[in-house]
Amino acid sequence: MDEWVPVIKNTNKSIVRIVLYCEGEIVSEGTGTIISATGIVLTAWHVVETCNYYVNKKKDYSLFVFTAKGRFLYKLCSTQFFIGMPLIEDEKLELEIDLALLEPLQPVIFDNYLVPVISQINVEMGSDLLICGYSEETPNFMDFQSIGAKMFKGQLNEEFKREMKLNEGSLKPPTYKSGILAHTTHVYVENPSLHYQYLHIDNGAHGGMSGGPIIDSKGQFIAVLTQRTTVRSNVMAEHTLLKFEVPSGNSIGITLNFLEHVFRASGFKL
Repeated sequence: MDEWVPVIKNTNKSIVRIVLYCEGEIVSEGTGTIISATGIVLTAWHVVETCNYYVNKKKDYSLFVFTAKGRFLYKLCSTQFFIGMPLIEDEKLELEIDLALLEPLQPVIFDNYLVPVISQINVEMGSDLLICGYSEETPNFMDFQSIGAKMFKGQLNEEFKREMKLNEGSLKPPTYKSGILAHTTHVYVENPSLHYQYLHIDNGAHGGMSGGPIIDSKGQFIAVLTQRTTVRSNVMAEHTLLKFEVPSGNSIGITLNFLEHVFRASGFKL
């Protein structure tokens, strides 16, 4: 729809591709959003949570963030955030919040960033929403590794192969998919200021879009994309029942009402 054209133009340069790289392999890919001039990136925790494992194991790894200004090395600068939900008899349920903050290893200034909306978010059923991210499922228009092999007559050194593997997903623009809010769950916790919503949008995200922004029709950054819904599918093969999780066509995001608390816990200010 034409209404999304100015919104996409305004958000395009703030959306980044995230790659966690270790021992010659891409461990995780996802999407994030630049939310400050200093390059702080907001993404989903599950995109980058393996960083903690590598730190504990004292393994070398690289967290690359591909921006409109180029590729930068980043670090995870937040711990996993939990919210306590009161239960009966003074017990609490700790809810995991799938959000993470990243910061560049070297100072850099960005002109394009999206300030998240964090107060009084209440997304109504039927609202038009836009999900954004770097899709692993949308192919490039050409096979760059094959072209490189032909150019160098098959003599590709390891450094070239590494660079192609890292950069190939950034040679295409972000993917945008629009839908309406088809279902929502309000989560009310002990601290009223931490109330938030899970948003179910009737358009399926692709792999690689996790951590990307969810934008409303006013162009406001109101939520982070955390997962896509799946349904179970059973297939009989050679007398064995195989069980699959198949994408069902919906995407799930989490609103950012409590983001100020995440910042405070991580030592940042909005």
